[in-house]
Amino acid sequence: MTAWGGKDNPQRWKPVGFEQHKTRGEVAVLVKRDRTVLRHHERIGNIPSPIRVKVGRHSVRLYSPTEVEQIVAFFAAIDEKLAKQKRRRKKRR
Repeated sequence: MTAWGGKDNPQRWKPVGFEQHKTRGEVAVLVKRDRTVLRHHERIGNIPSPIRVKVGRHSVRLYSPTEVEQIVAFFAAIDEKLAKQKRRRKKRR
């Protein structure tokens, strides 16, 4: 194993100083959504877009910790709204 880590280690794509930032895949796991759902909400402006950070010749898109908190809060609000609607449907039956 190299100093960068294994193939599935997201830390290998994070440059020095950005260890606390998260990739789209990490945020997707955190909010229990697919990465495409995050992209969709970025495009329509519901959640912030990640910043591009250069890693050698490549660039990686990373969310800052404050952006991650905003995204988690956004999806928590959606989950709460859906749960409330589900409870209402149960009462009607």
